[in-house]
This record gives sequence, C-alpha cells and structure tokens, in this order.
Amino acid sequence: GEPAQTPAPWRVGRIVSATSRGQDTLVPVEDGSLLAGGGAADNDTYTIVLDFPMESIAGLRLDALPDASLPRGGPGRVEHGNFALSNIAVTASPIPTDAAEGEPPRAVPIDRARADYSQPGLDVTAAFDADPTSAWAVDPHVGTAHVAVFDFAEPVRHPGGTRLTVQLDFRTNVRHAIGRPRLTAAIASGLAALPVTADGDPVDRHRADSARVTELLAKTDRSAGDNAELHHLHARFDQAWLAADAHVSVLDRDRPRPETTTALVAGDGLKPIPHHADDRGYPHAYPETHFLKRGDVRQRDGIATAGFLQVLSRAPEGDARWQEGAEGSAGRRAALARWITDTEAGAGALAARVMVNRLWQHHFGNGLVDTPSDFGAQSTGPSHPELLEWLAGELVRGSWRIKPIERLIVTSATYRQACSGDARGMESDPRNRLLSRYPRRRLDAESIRDTLLSISGVLDPALGGRAGGDDTSPRRSIYLDVKRSRLSPFLRTFDAPDRVTGLAQRPITTTAPQALLLMNSQAVRSWAERFAERVAAAPFRFGAEPLDEQTTSIVTAYARALGRPPTGGELADALEFLDTQSAKYVADGREDGRATALADLCQVLLGLNETLHIE
Repeated sequence: GEPAQTPAPWRVGRIVSATSRGQDTLVPVEDGSLLAGGGAADNDTYTIVLDFPMESIAGLRLDALPDASLPRGGPGRVEHGNFALSNIAVTASPIPTDAAEGEPPRAVPIDRARADYSQPGLDVTAAFDADPTSAWAVDPHVGTAHVAVFDFAEPVRHPGGTRLTVQLDFRTNVRHAIGRPRLTAAIASGLAALPVTADGDPVDRHRADSARVTELLAKTDRSAGDNAELHHLHARFDQAWLAADAHVSVLDRDRPRPETTTALVAGDGLKPIPHHADDRGYPHAYPETHFLKRGDVRQRDGIATAGFLQVLSRAPEGDARWQEGAEGSAGRRAALARWITDTEAGAGALAARVMVNRLWQHHFGNGLVDTPSDFGAQSTGPSHPELLEWLAGELVRGSWRIKPIERLIVTSATYRQACSGDARGMESDPRNRLLSRYPRRRLDAESIRDTLLSISGVLDPALGGRAGGDDTSPRRSIYLDVKRSRLSPFLRTFDAPDRVTGLAQRPITTTAPQALLLMNSQAVRSWAERFAERVAAAPFRFGAEPLDEQTTSIVTAYARALGRPPTGGELADALEFLDTQSAKYVADGREDGRATALADLCQVLLGLNETLHIE
C-alpha cells in the first residue's frame, strides 16, 4: 500500500530502491522507514532512492528511529546503540517517465544542518563537511528517536516531481550504521524553505537538551567530560558566543596561508630526506658517532657515546634519565631537549635563567646579567637576582612559552618608565644599572627598517612568504632573503649581524654612513615620498580652529612619525624649511615644488633620533 503521510510540509517519498554496500538488508516499514538486518558490516554505505511527487524541495529530514530488534533499542547497530553518520550526499533528477529517461542526476549542496541532539565533538554539521573521519553521533542518548534536518543551498525544482538519491556513509567507527532510517522531504514555498512540521520544528534543541542539562547539573562529581558537554549544550544557545565563534571562523578561513616547501628535517623519528652529504657521515646514514683518527671519516677509532655536561647533571640514575630513544631513531636530539628543560636534575634551571635574561636584554638593551653568554663564576652577577629567579620560574611554570614572559615585561611599570630620570636617580644610579629610568636606546636594524615602512604607509603586514633581497621591498625585514655574500646594505649599516657567527649582543654604533644612508638612500627617499603622499591624502585635524594647509601637513607628519604634535619652535622651523625648499624648486622650474618640499620634510622626520630610538 501507499506509505503513511507525515504532517505537512514534510512528505514521505516512494522508496524506489535501498541497498547496502555491506550486503545488509534494508526492509521497508509501513511508516516509510527502512529496517536494517543482517550481520552489520564494519563499514557501510546506504544508497536510498526515493521519488517525491513535489515540484520543489527545500531540504531533507533524517529520522534515526529506535526498534526492538536493535541493540539497546538503537537507533544504531553497534552493541551500545549509538551510530556515527560520516557523510550524507544527495543528488536530484526529474522522476523518469515512459516517454523519456530523464536528466542525469545533479549533486545537491547542503547549506546547513541541525539536530535534536549531537554528541559533544560529533556535531551534525560534521555529516557534510570535507573530513571523512568526522561524524554525527548521539551517545549517550541511545534507545530513543533522533532527527536531523539538512537544508539545501537552493531549492530543487522539477515540475513532474523529483527523484532523490541519498547516500549515507558510516565509516567513522565499526558497525555504527543507523538501524532504522527514514527520509522525508521539506516543501519549498517560493524561494523560502518551510523546515517545520505542522506541530512544530522537529529539531527542538531546548526541549531535547533540557533533561540532559538537568541531569548534569544535579551531579556532584562532574567529570571533565561532563563539564565539556555542559559547555557544548550552553554554547549552542548563547548568542554572544555564537557571534564570536562565527567571527573567529571567518578570521580562520581568511587567515594567510604560508607557502610550504619540502626541506631537510633533522628530527627524531621522522623519515629523513635525501641529503647531499649522506655519503660523508650524515647522522641518518650513520646513526652511530665515532672517534676519528686525525679527523678522517675513514679512520674510525671507537664509538663516541652521547652524554651530558656533568656539572649540570644531578640525576641519581645518570644519563639514562634523559636517553629514551624514539622508535626509528637514535633519540639523541630528544634526549638533549629533555636534559635542557629538566629543572630538577638537568640544565633546565640555568636554561630558564639564560632565556629570560635574553628576553630582558632584547627589551632593555642590557640583561639583568651583563654577560648573556656567561653565567659562570667569572661573569657579572645579576642586578636583580630575585627578579631573574622569578621570571625563570614563570617561564617554566608557563610550559616554556615565550609570549607570556614578553607580555609580563612590556606591561611592567619598569618598562613603561620615562627615559628622563630625576636628579636623585641620576646621582644614585648613574649607569642606570638598577633601572631607575628607562634606558634610551636605538632600535635594532630590522626594527628601524620596519618603522620607516610603517610610518610611510608602505608596510605589508602579511604573514609568511618571501620578500626577496631588495631593501625597497614592502615586506617586514624578517622575510628578507639572507645571502651571506650579499647582505642587505640597509641592515648592515645599522649593525645587523653577518649571520656567520653567533652574536650574544649586538653592538649599537653611531656612524656617518648611517646618516648618509638616511639622506641619500633611494629606498629611504621612496618611503619619504610615500609618507608625503599619505600626509597630503589624510591630514589630521587638531582643535576647533582651522589650520592652513601647510601647517596641517606639518602637524600631520609629526603626529604620524613621532606620535605627537610639533612644538612651537619645531613648527616655525618646519614652515621656514617648506617655504625655502618650495622657493628653490620653483626657481629651478619644477612644477611639483611644494610636494617635493613636503617629501624633504618627511625624510627629515624619518631620520630623527626620536624616530629611531626608544624613549
């Protein structure tokens, strides 16, 4: 007979065929569902073909129904009654007639989905994502009916009715197929779907979840899993959280994707990449290290075993504490990492102090210990020993993460001091060893270049990729190519290292070539011209009284370069400079005299000590 009809607007279709890839049986039931039988294959795919005498279909409803023949009543076929729908795919075509075979089926994209309940971490949206290992599941709510609604991106329209072919994949877990599925279609009215039944929306999450929330809140010994489930249930109805989550998803979707390339990986347990030095004793080719006579790799003289500095090794069991070789490798790098970060019996306590001292040096010019590569008996003692110990402890307690320590330093009152100290501080701490004021210092080479790019409005903040070796590139200096035989002239002039030898602390010099570069470099000149264009295009407005165009340009340039307006003397000097330069260019017959004079002023600001120093 005809299948039973569900209340409008959902319609049960006529089942044309229903097959199981696992050779299980799918027997039609009077209510339009299919009851699975047989041995329950480990992984299965149901292919169900249905005809709907409807001109337009807006979406599909999947009911996972319980049945006495299923384990624990279902709705899944596994022993505990759960299921895991890995993927749902829908194709549509007109219902074929005797006169014509009909059009070939076309894929129907699914726009969104919702369910009456989703197991934490296994949401219904996972049933149509690109991940074949994700799925929709309902544990622990087994033994009862569940429903999911899948809205189509656009309504499917065929005047004579629609044939839907629905493929349900169950490949995430073993024997996790739905035991009694039923598929119904939603009528589309115009361009708007009506995904509700006459007696209400079939997916009433509030009603379905309320009992579970009450159950979890009543527990006095909630586990971490219970708390995670409560968070999951609450988040779906917290509009502020949903909006924030959607915003984060958009940012994650649009974030820059760095270019990837295959490179040599020197790591334990990883498949080695062929290397040109493999036949000359490269560790992957020769996992054992040998003593060599006269340094000749062909004259081995016994195996050199790995070990650690005895002065920094206090483990009763000796080196075995850290030497746990990874499968497929010697494990030497991992052992070294474990020893370096072992604060109880290894080098961890010293490594933490050295690391935070380097961070302090980066922000203040000098570390708490003046000799960053020498913490031995002949080094200078720390200026603030308790602070050094506390920062080292914070680094270890924070799982050796660098950014929290950086945040601690730059938000401290010490870092936020002014450079101008009082007379008492100058007298008691003339070298500023006790940090009675912030130490005025010049930016490092990379920061100077990035600062000039930022002020001029040229800086490209994109992450990843390569910038080439040209100083005029708009990319940050960290992305410039480094070729030791042809280093960046700009960076070298401002004391950037040669990348050949390690450097504990960069020198900070004041030389004539630095001033000449800022005055004569084509790169700096191009940035000054872009700076002038930026000033002219977006002038700042200060106060209620309007300023003339030239004064506005000067005030805007000072604000963008130095973060402050010019003083009275600076403004007078700048006005005189612009007048003099403009008159000179006009006398030379140049039509862009005023614009060029503004670029000259901008170049002067880019070269000021106040621009290039931290104060």
